[in-house]
Amino acid sequence: MLWSRFGACFFCELLAYFHPESPAYFEPETMAYFEPEYLQFINSIKLCALKSNKNQIKFLNQKAIPSQIFAIFRTKLFEMVRPIVEHKIAEVLKTYPKGSVLFVDNFLDYGNPESVKKALLRLKEKGILVSLAHGIYFYPKIDKELGVLFPSTEEIAEAIARRDKARIVLTGIQALNKLGLSSQVPMKVVYLTDGAARSIKVGKRTITFKNTSPKNLLTHGEISGLVIQALKTIGQSKVDNETIFKIQILLKKEKKENILNDAKLAPAWINKIRKAHLLIVGKFYLVFSS
Repeated sequence: MLWSRFGACFFCELLAYFHPESPAYFEPETMAYFEPEYLQFINSIKLCALKSNKNQIKFLNQKAIPSQIFAIFRTKLFEMVRPIVEHKIAEVLKTYPKGSVLFVDNFLDYGNPESVKKALLRLKEKGILVSLAHGIYFYPKIDKELGVLFPSTEEIAEAIARRDKARIVLTGIQALNKLGLSSQVPMKVVYLTDGAARSIKVGKRTITFKNTSPKNLLTHGEISGLVIQALKTIGQSKVDNETIFKIQILLKKEKKENILNDAKLAPAWINKIRKAHLLIVGKFYLVFSS
C-alpha cells in the first residue's frame, strides 16, 4: 500500500510536527517513543519537512509501506500528538494574562483543529481552563475570597469581536446600565455587528449579535455612542428631564470631536429633544462651556 492512498492532506499535517520552525514541532527526544519499524518512515517525513517541499511526496510514494504498519503508525502518531499538543498549549497559556477569554483559533499553531479541541477539553477537565460556551474558554482569574472571577458579557463579546475582526455596538438595557441610567442587569445582551449574526449561551446569560447597517457602527465615542443607543432604548416619548440632565453630565467626559461626529449618526428626534433643557446632540459641546 503506497502513501498516495492517504493523500497529501495527511502528509502536510505531518510536516507541521517535523519541521523545526513549526510551533507544533516534535522535539528530538520525542522520537525515542517510536518503535524501530516506524523510524525509517519518520525520517522520510522529516527529510521532506526540512526541505519544505511538498513534491517530496513522490519520494514517499516510492517507499512501499504496508498498510497495516502505516495504519498503526498513524494511530500511534496521533495518540502521541494529543499529549504533546496539550503540553504546548499549557505552556503557551502561561503567557496569557489570567482572565483571558480564549478560542480554539488561539492555538491552531500547535496542532490541527481536532487535536487542539481535545487538548482544550483535557485542560478544562484538569481545571486549567473553564468552558464558557461551546468553543469558548476562560483562563480563570481566582480571588482568595470570591473564588473564580468570571468575565462579563461585555468582555466575552469583545473577545469574540476581536477574533472575528468584527465591529460591535452595545444596545438596549445593557447600554443604559453601563451609563448608570439603569440598575437593571439584563440576562440577554444584544450587540449590533457587521460580523456573523448569532446567539451564544453563556451560563444563564445570552449574548446576541445582530447585523445592522454600517451607519450604526461608525460612532467614534464610547460614551456618545452609548448615549445614542440608550436614548433609542428609552424611546422618544419617554425621555424625561432627569435622564437628559444625567446624559449632559456624562457627555462632559466625552471628547468634543467625538460628540460632533456621532451626532450626525443619531436619529433626528435625538438631535431635537426639547424638555426642561435644550438637548441637541450635535451641539453638546455647549456643555463644555457652560
